[in-house]
Amino acid sequence: MISLSVPSILRGLPTKIISAINLMEKHLNIHKLDGDKDYRISLISQFEKNNESGLFDKKKIQEFIASTFGCDEFNDQIEINKRIFSLNGFNNSFLWISFNKFFHEPSSAKDYIEICKKYDWILINEFSLCDDDNADRVRRFISFIDVAYKENTKVKFFDEGIDPKDLFKSLPNIWFSGRDHKAESMK
Repeated sequence: MISLSVPSILRGLPTKIISAINLMEKHLNIHKLDGDKDYRISLISQFEKNNESGLFDKKKIQEFIASTFGCDEFNDQIEINKRIFSLNGFNNSFLWISFNKFFHEPSSAKDYIEICKKYDWILINEFSLCDDDNADRVRRFISFIDVAYKENTKVKFFDEGIDPKDLFKSLPNIWFSGRDHKAESMK
């Protein structure tokens, strides 16, 4: 004969769970969600179509985030790997960062990996044209994009009138240009 005894810690658990479910059903709005489709993607597409100018100011982005991600509070800092970073807002689903602020601060691929593992969506705005004086910012941004791609993180750029191919313009190096010119004239 086999004796099945329930450990004392588990006794009464099913009734506690049922009571908790009954309380949630009574006090919460419950919506059944089926399927693998992330409807936020269609909301993003619709948001862009409805914006005739194609430019997104901070207020429009906040309204979009509030309606898409249910976030009305926008914190300006976050701790990642025991360091504080500047940002525009976040919740459990998204992180909203400024290209100018976030990538200006020292950061590494380890930080980007942590971010991409924690958040489904990364929203980026406040782009500016960069040159050789901003090369570190551009390198950090490229490193971030590489990590986001590898981690399959969704990234949304809010256009502010800057063509992506014009984001970085390297200035001609006068010293090397002059040196090449002298070498050519000596031949």
